[in-house]
Amino acid sequence: MRRIFLFFIVIQIYNIDVVIAQGSYNKDIPFFEYIQQKKIQTGQINIYQSESIKSLVNKFVYIHKKQRGIKGYRIQIFSASGQQARNEAKIKRSEFVSTYPDFDYRLIYPLYQPPFFKIRVGDYRTKEEALKFYKQVVKQFPNSYIVKAIINYPKL
Repeated sequence: MRRIFLFFIVIQIYNIDVVIAQGSYNKDIPFFEYIQQKKIQTGQINIYQSESIKSLVNKFVYIHKKQRGIKGYRIQIFSASGQQARNEAKIKRSEFVSTYPDFDYRLIYPLYQPPFFKIRVGDYRTKEEALKFYKQVVKQFPNSYIVKAIINYPKL
């Protein structure tokens, strides 16, 4: 019985994540109230659960709304500190753009994490996806490597 209950909770949390990612969830309304609203040409859902489950799910929604992305990988092609690091980062970014003109420029992320200036590229869900492009990048940028990062939600 306990396994069935845990399975149900996991499925519900997954469903919440899907609804939030697709953008149909109105973030101004708590999630369970949103589900129970009557909509035109649809049925009505009544949910009976303890307040602890309700608060747990609302906490999950709040954390993921604040996070603004999912766990994934990027390729770091540059990292340096010092007086010229900002200019070097701009140069490395332009080198990358000229080397890979078909690469989506919106997936190039300049970062400043004191005292380091960094350039990261791509939004990859798995390390295998990142590794495919990394094998090309490492030829031009030998100091590059794959890093874990919070990436943007993929386009649907």
